[in-house]
Amino acid sequence: MPFLTRKFFFAVLPMLVLGYIFGSFVSAAIQGFDVNPMFVALNVFGIAFAIWDFESRYRR
Repeated sequence: MPFLTRKFFFAVLPMLVLGYIFGSFVSAAIQGFDVNPMFVALNVFGIAFAIWDFESRYRR
């Protein structure tokens, strides 16, 4: 599959993962659950840091 390249995994896939997680928190808030904004921010920053760490270690 030509679209499954390193550029795809390092550019598009992290955005899809972060968007999915952020969307799940927005959905929970819309449904009436109490969602702590700091919890959302820490999750997003933690995942972004993990993606950055993976990219910096395995980039050629």
